[in-house]
Amino acid sequence: MNRLPGLQALTRRILTDNGDLLFRHTGTFTLKQSTWPDTRFSVKDPDKLGRDAIDAATAAAQRFNVAYRDIRLLTVHPEDTPPAVGASITWDGGTLVVREWSQEGDYGGTSLGTCVLER
Repeated sequence: MNRLPGLQALTRRILTDNGDLLFRHTGTFTLKQSTWPDTRFSVKDPDKLGRDAIDAATAAAQRFNVAYRDIRLLTVHPEDTPPAVGASITWDGGTLVVREWSQEGDYGGTSLGTCVLER
């Protein structure tokens, strides 16, 4: 018996039911003529997530040739469409630009976006 589909549904339901706590921000991402309106999302500073996140952010900063302190991690509500790479939104006195997306997680079906905060 494969329990994975049941666990995936449970995880997705938990994420959706607690979306107002987990995805506290709503905004419109844009890229040229495309928009992702009313996207519910969360942005985190890797420094607050532990050593693995810091190491990953350091590697991303090197790949993107930006300062480590400008890397942010983006998660989007599972019912919303994640903005495309290159999409941006005004954020924290600058512009948050999506640079890449991780593979979807096995359980929640969400991806982690690596972004650069341009000031």
